[in-house]
Amino acid sequence: MKERPLIKGVEVVVLEDIENDPDLAKQTILDKLQIGKGEPLIIGVDPGRRIGIVGYYGNSEVFGEVVTSADEAAGAIMKLLKLAQKRTKIVRIGNGNPKLAGQIAETLTMRSKDVQIEIVDERGTSAKVARPNIRGARDVSSARMIAFRHGWHYGTPDG
Repeated sequence: MKERPLIKGVEVVVLEDIENDPDLAKQTILDKLQIGKGEPLIIGVDPGRRIGIVGYYGNSEVFGEVVTSADEAAGAIMKLLKLAQKRTKIVRIGNGNPKLAGQIAETLTMRSKDVQIEIVDERGTSAKVARPNIRGARDVSSARMIAFRHGWHYGTPDG
């Protein structure tokens, strides 16, 4: 960190920028290097017994994780939102579990004022595979599809 000022004219990523949260290291690096500059942060959420969460800058996936509670989901999403301070932020939540989707959306609404929340029709997002859902791969895959579907703004009659 002390050597950062010695390098002029280039955005520098140092170990201290990413060591505190390895899950968000890729997002931090892409943001510092301005990859996808001007692109919104789009987060897809597949709510259920296992909650799949993905984050994208444009077409670059920066985050993918499975959590098991609404609180964990809100925490992971808030970390993503915090790092994307100057970007447009869109969170798209699948409607397969309306109660859980509403709980996550309400928590995000209370904790972040500059995020657009959409409820998305998630029909057809679950992959039909013969193998068991190893480490939540199916949930993350569904969250990827949800991220790129447009939905209804949370709080409107349809959402």
